[in-house]
Amino acid sequence: MNKNRQELGKAILKKKQYIILITIILVITSVFYTLTNVQYRASQKFLVGEAENRIETYKELIKGSTVLEKVITNLDANCSVQELSQTVEVSTIEDTDMIEITVSGEDEMLTRNFSEEIGKVFVDTAHEIYENTEIYQVDSNSAYYHKGNATLVGLGAGLAGFILSCLFFGVGFLLDDKITSCKDMEEITGLKSLISIPKIVAIDKKKLNIRSIRAHKSEVFKTLMTNIQFVNMNVLQNKTILVTSARALEGKSYVANNLAIEFAKAGKKVIIIDGDMRRGKLAKIFNLPNDLGFSNYLSNLDANGNQIHERMTRFIHDTEIKNLNVITAGNTPPNPTELLRTNKLQELIKDLKVFYDIIIFDSVSVLEAPEAEILSKTCDLTLLLSSYANTKTKEFLMAYEDIKNAGTSSIGVGLNKIPDRKLKKKVFVLKSRFKQRK
Repeated sequence: MNKNRQELGKAILKKKQYIILITIILVITSVFYTLTNVQYRASQKFLVGEAENRIETYKELIKGSTVLEKVITNLDANCSVQELSQTVEVSTIEDTDMIEITVSGEDEMLTRNFSEEIGKVFVDTAHEIYENTEIYQVDSNSAYYHKGNATLVGLGAGLAGFILSCLFFGVGFLLDDKITSCKDMEEITGLKSLISIPKIVAIDKKKLNIRSIRAHKSEVFKTLMTNIQFVNMNVLQNKTILVTSARALEGKSYVANNLAIEFAKAGKKVIIIDGDMRRGKLAKIFNLPNDLGFSNYLSNLDANGNQIHERMTRFIHDTEIKNLNVITAGNTPPNPTELLRTNKLQELIKDLKVFYDIIIFDSVSVLEAPEAEILSKTCDLTLLLSSYANTKTKEFLMAYEDIKNAGTSSIGVGLNKIPDRKLKKKVFVLKSRFKQRK
């Protein structure tokens, strides 16, 4: 997928609440740290009254090891000369013969003691070195101060937070290889998306069942049903539809069941078959027995491995929904792929087409097992789903290529679990797009 500047800008704009929050947090944190990071500063001023200009020499002397080692020894301080030197600042007062010694630290008493002792040791050392030394202390003061300007620090932190958060979300968008729009799927496959399906939070929080499926509004699946009919204009023909996805947990069963319900409500005779013989869900969803199902029909074996010769009707279950029947997955076989390669699958579909207008397979995911590819060969349409911000682009492309190479008659794509409250306004645009194409 090619991601242009406009898409990058939109992606960053979608994260504006997080960017603002990060910026505010950094501003508050930096300002709070600046205001609470208070240090004590003690300073002394000395007048150098001798004829020779030794001010620069005295500045080096004060910060040298000769003076500072004596200070540490005299105060019995627990620090090194280098550590003490970093807290000492020596400067000359402009247009004067005065030296100012400033000591900074968090402990008021210790800082003051260091300042006074440095002054004393400096004067004594200077007298030892020079006989004509004339150094006089003229002033001393101390005060608390804030390290840094809170306003400037806040502005700097805010700007840094804004830029870094934009970079973070921008780079994340550019590196993200997951599908987040119908356009992504269309670029991968060259097909127009059949549907965009919103995420139903209530269903995500509990197990999928027929009550939860029927609890929400069905406009989206009515649109999907209509668009499927536009894929093949011969709407009177019996249709077999396979619903699958690249990976598991992308909403295949949810979509397959809702689609079956909408066709049934439209007056079509519909049967939905659980093609996932590994971990089928239809028995639990419709609260049906699973002793005889799809796998048992294909193998002619019951759960105990005994031969069975039941009629096709023995595997079909009624539901509480008019016009809708179900064939559950049945017992888990050791060889589901081999079972689908037998003639029994073709026989089943041929027999079902006599009684049903729509046959829907709820299949295992494409990249999980080869059953989806085998089923796609027998179906008039394979609906390949992706899950919003969950399905990876490479995986979806691999699944599409596998289905395409399997020889399916027709492929449709759809995006599921979109967290967009305004999706309803977009859904019906798809319907009009398909009408215009035809």
